[in-house]
Amino acid sequence: MANADLILLDGRDITGRAIDLYVIGGNLIEVAPAGDSTFPRGPKTRVLSLGGRLVTPGLWDAHVHLYHWCLSRGRLSLQDMGSREEMLAALSGQALGTSWVLGHGWNTARWADPRLPHRKELDQVTGDCPTLLWCSDLHSAIANTAALEMAGLMHGTHDIPGGVVECDEDGTPNGWLKEMAANVVRDCVPDTDDDELARLLLEAQSDLHRWGVTGICDQRIKDQNEGPRLFRVLRGLEQNRCWQVRTSLNFAAHHLSEAAVLGLSTGFGSDRLRVGHLKIFADGTLGSRTARMLTPFNEQDVGEDGRGLYLTPPQEIEEEFRRAAEAGFSISIHAIGDEANRLCLDLFEGLDAQGFPRPKIPHRIEHAQFLDDLDLPRFKALNVTASVQPGHLLDDRWAADQALGARASLAYRFGDLRKAGALLAMGSDAPVSEIDPRYGVGAALSRRAGNDPAWYPEQCLDAESVLFGYTLGAATAAGWGDEVGSLRAGFRADLVVWDGDPFSQESGVRARVAYTIFDGSVVYSAEEDGV
Repeated sequence: MANADLILLDGRDITGRAIDLYVIGGNLIEVAPAGDSTFPRGPKTRVLSLGGRLVTPGLWDAHVHLYHWCLSRGRLSLQDMGSREEMLAALSGQALGTSWVLGHGWNTARWADPRLPHRKELDQVTGDCPTLLWCSDLHSAIANTAALEMAGLMHGTHDIPGGVVECDEDGTPNGWLKEMAANVVRDCVPDTDDDELARLLLEAQSDLHRWGVTGICDQRIKDQNEGPRLFRVLRGLEQNRCWQVRTSLNFAAHHLSEAAVLGLSTGFGSDRLRVGHLKIFADGTLGSRTARMLTPFNEQDVGEDGRGLYLTPPQEIEEEFRRAAEAGFSISIHAIGDEANRLCLDLFEGLDAQGFPRPKIPHRIEHAQFLDDLDLPRFKALNVTASVQPGHLLDDRWAADQALGARASLAYRFGDLRKAGALLAMGSDAPVSEIDPRYGVGAALSRRAGNDPAWYPEQCLDAESVLFGYTLGAATAAGWGDEVGSLRAGFRADLVVWDGDPFSQESGVRARVAYTIFDGSVVYSAEEDGV
């Protein structure tokens, strides 16, 4: 028998069982009770004595916007701004020597006075430098006059399909943009070149490893074109063996024809980089009041009936479903509101009725944020993944209470989905929310931040369910469930060794990654990192 490449001694799994793990060629060969087994060692065998530390499979982020997260890391963070005055103060001086002022992360649900700055107020601190500042949900933004002029919105049409250009009484834009209207300005922002993007990706990879993340499902933004470029740059990094994160990369619906001509479909690729799902959008978001609901919002309504918007008309979504199924793509659709989620489930049921076989890699609904009781069992019945982001419940609970009152109980129904047998895949939605998985893990376990009371505590999950959602659940949803995501012989050795237990309600926030292991090699060591 071959010598082990890596041996982990005296660890423990999530159940508390003491274990030893043996790795050859990047595979877990044996997971045995601690001290009960020996394994051949050679001069190059690396042995880590864990002293009872927790060992888990490598974590997955089942919903991350990798491209936009990389770019946001170098932009002005507005996440901690508590008012419009703080935002304007943070902008002061940002325009010096720059071609654009770009920021991200504001959330008026956290402000005592939720009024956004007018474009003229932005002009006072940014001058003629075009400025675009994104809401934390990436579905709304504010822009100054220079940016609106560049995008043709100051004097051109304000009729943007799937978007809203907010205007003053005289009909001129006030700078507030929702959904596809914000993308009109985004399209004017210069792209980074491929070399810079590769550098940003490698920096991001280092942080993912520091947080114990070894796999991601990369998502698209509606009608944006970064997907094929990102795939190309990641392919270059992978071919040079520099990319050490298993990546399922979605393609946007408007790129389906090009992908189909090339013979690409869900699952195509290597053991590190694969074509993911076809990404489609149903509705907007809670924060922007553009989620499509069965009943109206309490206030700040958007849409003719106060129930939000469909970013893609339902008939068009149905056609995109059919075309995706014909091309061999599994479908990933953004749906926040309870009406939007019901529509998506109806359309998946329609694919069954039309005789399309269910794909090996299951269709999925991204967010599944508001769900009516009648729709909970349909996820299991239709084999549709509920791709959820627990951190959002901490970000959105105030906005949900304000917008829906008692109907906020329909939000983030993780406990109900689990009881209904749905496959839960968990992620962050970075840069919309915090990418550190401890944030989402803690939210799923306790549904509270700090000393706040738990928000609908009946929806809390136990530690093993949360671990599953961040490991085997997410891997299965991406098509990697028979390769990674479990401490099982024959699986790839993507592992995390923890100082502390991130799946403990009492001490999880203090847990730190000691080692991250990818394909049997240590890619992060806290000791070497000086932590």
